[in-house]
Amino acid sequence: MRIRKFLAAALSVFVIGGALPAMQTASPTSTAVAYDDEYTTLEVGDFIFYVYDDHAELNYVEYNASGPITVPAYAGGVSVTVIRSFSFKGRKNITSVTLPESITDISILAFYQCGLTSINIPDKVTKISESAFDSCDNLTSITISDSVTSIGKLAFSNCKSLESITIPDSVTEIGNQAFFKCENLATVELSNSLLTIGTWAFDSCGSLGSIVIPASVTRVHSAAFHNCTNLKSITFLNPQCEIGLAQKNSYGEYYFIRDDICNYYDEESGHYIYDGVIRGYKGSIAEKYAINCNRNFEAIDDEIPLTTTTTVVTTTTNTTTTVSSTAAADTTTSSVNTTSNTDVTVSTTNDQNNTTTTVTTTVPTVTTPSTDTPSPSCGDLDGDGIIDSSDASAVLVEYAAIQTGSAPTVDKSVGDVNGDGFIDSSDASDILQYYSFTQTGGTATLTEFLETL
Repeated sequence: MRIRKFLAAALSVFVIGGALPAMQTASPTSTAVAYDDEYTTLEVGDFIFYVYDDHAELNYVEYNASGPITVPAYAGGVSVTVIRSFSFKGRKNITSVTLPESITDISILAFYQCGLTSINIPDKVTKISESAFDSCDNLTSITISDSVTSIGKLAFSNCKSLESITIPDSVTEIGNQAFFKCENLATVELSNSLLTIGTWAFDSCGSLGSIVIPASVTRVHSAAFHNCTNLKSITFLNPQCEIGLAQKNSYGEYYFIRDDICNYYDEESGHYIYDGVIRGYKGSIAEKYAINCNRNFEAIDDEIPLTTTTTVVTTTTNTTTTVSSTAAADTTTSSVNTTSNTDVTVSTTNDQNNTTTTVTTTVPTVTTPSTDTPSPSCGDLDGDGIIDSSDASAVLVEYAAIQTGSAPTVDKSVGDVNGDGFIDSSDASDILQYYSFTQTGGTATLTEFLETL
């Protein structure tokens, strides 16, 4: 058995290196070889699988495989759930890969330097691993399912043909250098649940012209947009979003590193140059960064997102009408009780600086029963019964308003989810983490979930 395991390890090394001539000329017939008690290897056509009792993992693809490739959903009678590291490494002649919906894990460097032009990430994958699609020079189309919560380090780096990417709202983290040197990447739509953007995440994306950092983002790490030669506009919707290596000095003032957002390095002046504009709220960290690094800043106070809360209250009014009539010497008085229903709609619109309340009263001609509107529960700021990214955005809007001196409009029992006595970006972060947890099948309540953090 020890010899068998040694041979299995040696074979694995050759597979990783892409140097296994015998496999490249293997017969398309299916064969199975037992290496140890944990799994068997199964060869089916261009594929070699590791087959376990409850699942199978794709370990190797014929080096000379070409054209569109479809990975089988089953191998050895069990579901294929894993694309192992280096499975498609260097397969330059493969143009596209169709993965089965059973796939849950795309491992490190799985498609490194593969020739594929398009890929759809299956619905059960929650993380795109480190360098999974690194240096896929021909990759132009990526569809990321809304089950994915994390894009790993170097996941799509050096994908030189990629021109656009939409990151679904399930994603909360973009790792370091995730899109490093994607030279033709011109359009990026970020997740509204995104929390962090890693170091050098979009470094050297020379075609990127503008980008909006959603209100959910709490940290853009150092040099995330370094050497983006055509970047002309970057907008920060979270006024408290931290940028790069920002630090506070002993006076509580921020200071920054100039190359976190830049177009190029000017050797003559010795400075990192950014010719574009940084957009954000007045008094925001984005403004402080722009001033500190001598960047152009544009305030977006007139574009602050609004939240509107509408409450419909049904009231019942009892009216007593006295009708008097005279018959001879007798006076008859009768009382008639009439009931009417009045709908009072109270709309409250909040922005960073003002609160406007509008009251509209409507008296319908048809009597309707009175109903009670339930109060929002903790974390559910919009009262729709679901705790999601819209609630996190509402928390950030409330936080921005409070920071600029406006009176609070959200009850702490609803907005202060972590119970620290403040409604701020940390509450938004907790809500987004909980939303991501529920999107991947979690059933605990918000309170139960927060106890695990």
